Amino acid sequence: MPRTPPDARRRRVFQAVQNKEQFKTDDADERHLYLCLTTGEAVSVEVEDALYLWLAEESRHVINALLLSKATDDQISLGLDMSPTMLAPYKRLFFNRAVFRNSLDVVTYVKNDLLDIDLEHRGYYETAIQQGPEFLINRFRVGARPAVNPREVIKIVLGDAVDRFVAHRGQGLDSKVTKEAIRWGAQALSAASMAIDKGSDQRQSVLSELKSIMLKTEDKTETPTEAGIDPLEVL
Repeated sequence: MPRTPPDARRRRVFQAVQNKEQFKTDDADERHLYLCLTTGEAVSVEVEDALYLWLAEESRHVINALLLSKATDDQISLGLDMSPTMLAPYKRLFFNRAVFRNSLDVVTYVKNDLLDIDLEHRGYYETAIQQGPEFLINRFRVGARPAVNPREVIKIVLGDAVDRFVAHRGQGLDSKVTKEAIRWGAQALSAASMAIDKGSDQRQSVLSELKSIMLKTEDKTETPTEAGIDPLEVL
């Protein structure tokens, strides 16, 4: 759990406004937020826009979830048609991700600190940190999605397939988990083969390695060809 709330600066300003205290700070964004709240003057348009974004509950949780999942300014601004200059004061005042010391801090924050928000908004955080910022951005993107990079898709499939394949470890050979893991292993090999440049020396190296593995694991009385296995079909 973070030592400092991610919106600590916002809280300090809001407290001063609520208590009608004179607010002194060397931070320009904090000063502009205070003036915006007390005088209604938009000394900084970016700070005012950041405040309006935070005041809209759904928008606030979408942006916070994206920042928590390490979304870049470009991802957010391009995916949600948002001014990148507004994101800087938002991150300083309303959601400073730097307060989280590690990934476990992030998980604990979502599990324990967000219990008072509704399930739909809480789901934004879970989606973003588990499935990545682009997955959440696409739920709110207006217009056509950008072209998908096939190689990036292969990487995602490969990563998920490998994760599911290692689930067999510690399980019996005839268990349902192991049988399902073997199917994911085949998917992982397929994705890995597609990730290799077809014309590179690396592919030839992988082919040789796969041939070697298959020759060692097959009965020595049969060659892979005799057993009906073509190593080239793996790639």
